[in-house]
Amino acid sequence: MIYPPDYHPNESELMESDTVLRKKDWLPMNRRSALLATLSVAPLVLGAATPAHAADKAKANRKLLQSFLDALTAHDMDKFKSLYVADGYIQHQALPTNAASLTGREAVVTYFAKRIEAFPDLVVSSDVSLTEGDLICANLIYTGTHRGEYLGIAPTGKHVTFNSTDIIKVRDGRFVEHWGAADLFGLSQQLRG
Repeated sequence: MIYPPDYHPNESELMESDTVLRKKDWLPMNRRSALLATLSVAPLVLGAATPAHAADKAKANRKLLQSFLDALTAHDMDKFKSLYVADGYIQHQALPTNAASLTGREAVVTYFAKRIEAFPDLVVSSDVSLTEGDLICANLIYTGTHRGEYLGIAPTGKHVTFNSTDIIKVRDGRFVEHWGAADLFGLSQQLRG
């Protein structure tokens, strides 16, 4: 048995294996125990997912990603728009235009509508994706024929493939935030080459 420093057992109460801690030994151990207890309980208090809940969330996020791919491939901008929160969508992607100009659901819908206008046969797929908590990470592959102006380049009729790597934050089944990088340099080289 380990006794705290403020407990003073009689000699007769102590067994050979018992230890009486000095105050200097007790405080660090007490802090350590408190930290471990806090870390152990924090997931429950904060509502962290059980393994089953985490699996359900991952499945829902994969389904949301597939809905994104399907909506863009079908050029269904109403469905596409429904995947984003109505207010507060934040864009962090580095783009030739100001990324902040893509903040907000309407701006993102307009951006992708212009891409579809430039590539009317646009197909979007993903070769790699993963989900963790409220994040979806994916490598997206875009293929299509350049039939409209894009990146300041007049229509070329060239069939191109380019990709983007994206991290998307999800809340309540909707996209709320995005970080990413599209290979627009590679795309422009294909269009100009």
